[in-house]
Amino acid sequence: MTTIDTHPESALAARASGDGHALAHVASWITTTDHKRLGRLFIGLSLTFLMGLVGLSAVVGLDRIKASDNDTLLDVNSLSQLFSLARVGLVFMAVIPLALGLAIAIVPLQLGSRSMAFPRLAALGLWTWLTGSGIVLVSYIQ
Repeated sequence: MTTIDTHPESALAARASGDGHALAHVASWITTTDHKRLGRLFIGLSLTFLMGLVGLSAVVGLDRIKASDNDTLLDVNSLSQLFSLARVGLVFMAVIPLALGLAIAIVPLQLGSRSMAFPRLAALGLWTWLTGSGIVLVSYIQ
């Protein structure tokens, strides 16, 4: 059994309070290379997308069960686009990043290593996925 050392900058950021220290704390989360923080970011952001997609799926489902054609929430074109967004988003914005976040956070701990290989590449993957998800959402909105 091995012991895992904590990073001193995360301990200092956690104890800090105030406006300047809060900004430093947020910046430490944004620029982190710690696998546990990267995993938490993946998991938290994918669960946020999942909650939004569940709401979107509920709106699409409510619109599909309407009995009359005149009393619909959405028109035919936007209904098919939102249905497509709900399905694509469920896979690429929620399920895969959730599994990836769990793997990034847990596997190095199971192996007993202090960090993961190429942590900056994992951070780049997080921000690339988030940017790509934003582009997909903007493209569906327009």
